[in-house]
Amino acid sequence: MHTRLTLSLAIAIVTAGPASPVRAQDRESLRPTPQQVLDLKRDAAQALARNEPKRAITLAAQANRAMPDDLEIYSTLVRAHLALGNIPEAEKQAQWMLDLRTEHPLSLQRAADVREALGQFDGAIALLNDAYGRVRTPSEKVAILTQAARLQRKAGREASAQRLIEEARKLAPEEPKP
Repeated sequence: MHTRLTLSLAIAIVTAGPASPVRAQDRESLRPTPQQVLDLKRDAAQALARNEPKRAITLAAQANRAMPDDLEIYSTLVRAHLALGNIPEAEKQAQWMLDLRTEHPLSLQRAADVREALGQFDGAIALLNDAYGRVRTPSEKVAILTQAARLQRKAGREASAQRLIEEARKLAPEEPKP
């Protein structure tokens, strides 16, 4: 009995190792703070705005590892992959967004972006219609209306595009429209 206890203790010491708690502390110290994650998100969005999609992907991927359920991070990944023409990866990231929050306007908008890249304009417009019903602020509504107008134009429906632009102007007459 005493031999078994000694053997169990020896196995536990060997497998855990004396540095095991230190390694756990090291891993914890390498984890970004909430502020660092916010900085990564901001920097990724700025890189995308500066037309640096590869850098945006690198930064957003780092943020995603620390905060795997953040829709804004996935949104940046979708847009960056689309900017690089990597539609399959953009589609994968958009699907993650839909899996996380199916009816969230941002998820629907990024899924619409992927549909647009695939040339599926009617599917993209349907997703935007869904998103439009879920947003509250005039600026969010204007953004969706102008995106839908662009898609209507691509689909060859100029009259529908004009109606959407007029609706956007009524919501925010001071904002420029495409």
